[in-house]
Amino acid sequence: MYIQYDKATNLKALIDGLKPILSIDEEEFYNHCFNIQTGSGDCLDNWGRILNFSRGIKTDPNDRKVFGFYNGTSSFLNPPANFNNGNWYKPSIPIIQNLTDDAYRQVLQLVYLSQISNGSVGNISKILNYYYQKISMFKKVRVKENISEVMTLKLEFNFKLQPVEINIFSINGVLPIPAGVSYTIQDNLVF
Repeated sequence: MYIQYDKATNLKALIDGLKPILSIDEEEFYNHCFNIQTGSGDCLDNWGRILNFSRGIKTDPNDRKVFGFYNGTSSFLNPPANFNNGNWYKPSIPIIQNLTDDAYRQVLQLVYLSQISNGSVGNISKILNYYYQKISMFKKVRVKENISEVMTLKLEFNFKLQPVEINIFSINGVLPIPAGVSYTIQDNLVF
């Protein structure tokens, strides 16, 4: 039936040219798309959709919250404005910061581990130390129950947290903290 294409040299050349593109190595494809530890680009974005965590992290450009009569500047010559002229709310437009492939891969692994965590103090400590040991072997995390407050954990870091890490930790579901448990973060400690 396909004998009619036997002499079609242009079609044969086109098919032979497409063979390297159409035939892929299964192991390379698996490592690129399905293995979260080695994936990159669009494949990490697919993992983000699966784990419900976007690559873009919202950061607030100005952390100062304004409420009341403050109008932005205040001095002896320019006192805070009265009720009719002051700001009750200062809207801030968040900046979306996209994570690099390496940072996104690590955060996705943390989100995944948080979803399978049993919520115990030991398990939380193990997950956070695993996360930071992949970044640097000198970074350590301690997780303690806060004795003075009920249902509160202390997360202690022996290094200074970056602002992007603090923003990531403020997103619900990233840290392996059980529902109903609050936490405090102390960084740059010596232990």
